[in-house]
Amino acid sequence: MMKGGVEYSLEFKRAWYDATQSNLEDMLQTVRGDISAVPDDECHHAAAGLIAHVSDQERVQTYVDFCRNPKVHMAYRIGPKRQHGAFLYFSFKDR
Repeated sequence: MMKGGVEYSLEFKRAWYDATQSNLEDMLQTVRGDISAVPDDECHHAAAGLIAHVSDQERVQTYVDFCRNPKVHMAYRIGPKRQHGAFLYFSFKDR
């Protein structure tokens, strides 16, 4: 993807439906591995994205807690009000 002369490489994975801290970490590590393979001269920025659908209200804290993982550089909760929605976690390639 290119914007204003700057090229971006984005890779996304979907977390398991009923994610735990352990499998969120595993999936983030997998997608980080994918962006680590992107050559430095191929793009200016590379980002790994993990999409995690929240299956029920009791699991929300698991997803909130994962936002504090040191490999999560940005996180967003999305979705309509009064619904569980999903979390988007982003991790950027080390340069």
